Amino acid sequence: LPIPAKSERLLGGIDTPVGWLGLSASNAFLLTGAPTDKVDSGVNQIQVSEQFRQMSWQLGTRSILTLQNTPFGAVYLDQNKHLQFWTYQGQPTEIVMGLREEFQAILDTDAARAMAEGAWFPSGKDAGFYVLTASTTGSTNNRLWIVTFAKQPNGQMLISGAPSDIAAQCVFVSRVNNT
Repeated sequence: LPIPAKSERLLGGIDTPVGWLGLSASNAFLLTGAPTDKVDSGVNQIQVSEQFRQMSWQLGTRSILTLQNTPFGAVYLDQNKHLQFWTYQGQPTEIVMGLREEFQAILDTDAARAMAEGAWFPSGKDAGFYVLTASTTGSTNNRLWIVTFAKQPNGQMLISGAPSDIAAQCVFVSRVNNT
């Protein structure tokens, strides 16, 4: 996809309720489109009008595998090693600022940043866990952080996080006995 800043390249993205969110190392882009009826020579044809716009957040990522959808918004580790939360409108906001020092321990090499990975684990309809794993020492992910999301009855979101002593190379959802 051509992007406005020719020196940038998209690293990847995810489908969101408001369009496809793509991230480069330093910015975000949203691809949206809507089908429209267009009459051409008496024959109705469906066409898609697409809009690809730079979000001007200046919050991209070097760790594209950390970008995950949750029922509440998208979460990712930005290029500055801060955890960002985007509610599908406005700008993302930094969450779990108390873990900033912990996240700074993530190696700043291209290989380590590309290996960092996130996963979403739902817990009922109003809560869940975002789990982040990354390397702080070498060629494998050796550190894990868990961020809890809980939506209160009044609609307010509670988000808190903690480091873990578990070393995990990757994280994924696994079914055991249909659970």
